[in-house]
Amino acid sequence: EGIPVVQTLHNYRFFCPSAHLFRNGRNCESCLRKKFPWPGIAHSCYQDNRITTTLVGIMLGFHQIFKTLNTKVDIFIALTQASKEKFIKGGLPGHKIIVKPNFVSPDPTQGCGTGNFGLFVGRLIPEKGVQTLLNAWKKLRYPFPLIIVGEGPLSSLIQKTALKYPHISWLGRKSSLEVRDLLGRSSFTIFPSEWHEPFGRVVIEAFSKGTPVITSNFGAMAELVDHGRTGLHFNSGDSSDLANQIDFLITNSHLRQQMRVEARKEFERKFTADHNYEQLNKIYRKTMSIDTRELKTVSL
Repeated sequence: EGIPVVQTLHNYRFFCPSAHLFRNGRNCESCLRKKFPWPGIAHSCYQDNRITTTLVGIMLGFHQIFKTLNTKVDIFIALTQASKEKFIKGGLPGHKIIVKPNFVSPDPTQGCGTGNFGLFVGRLIPEKGVQTLLNAWKKLRYPFPLIIVGEGPLSSLIQKTALKYPHISWLGRKSSLEVRDLLGRSSFTIFPSEWHEPFGRVVIEAFSKGTPVITSNFGAMAELVDHGRTGLHFNSGDSSDLANQIDFLITNSHLRQQMRVEARKEFERKFTADHNYEQLNKIYRKTMSIDTRELKTVSL
């Protein structure tokens, strides 16, 4: 009792049973601002099971009714401004939310980018935009190797596609060191996620190796990647637009090299362990010194 509480918000579980704001291939906000997440229960959003979803719903309803999150947590940390806006929309008090991104440690240092391939790293699930990526690769004007790293429910689809298209390779799960090596050697990384990612760790890991990122043009992804400087945006879910952006980057080697320099600079400015430590210390000091009931804005 009386000890300040700081909580980092990694997903949307506080008001969405699935935690992803994503249902049936589309972004979904049906449970936002509801005392009880009836839509999520009706659609069995947690583990595709109505019973387990109901149990999660009871927990969420309890927190909503008794406002435990609003009253028991002094400061929330959101990983991006985009996710902060979603949390506010979900009912968390905006004056208690501070934006502090994740970081990469230890610093893996600049990569060479001479591997001549595109790279996808992530869980193989629909909301990660895997199908959009595969469709885009089939539409490229210039055949170019794609390496996919990860496992998940869509693994069999990836395996079948890789057998049919020789330019697509699936490596399954790899260690963190192996992933960072691939990130450093890749020409660019693709982050085609279609749900409201609170962050995008793969993006900053790519930046740490100086690798530009092609990403969806909304939410945290668009916030992290500066279009034309550290990577490119494409219309989320649009495989033709993604193919166009990939073709553009493949044929502009000079721009890729410029982006590599800028991506590494972006990492050094925002996503190092030292920078994160400074931000976190400021947050902790503010939490111990302010009365959040009277707080209007929190800035770093």
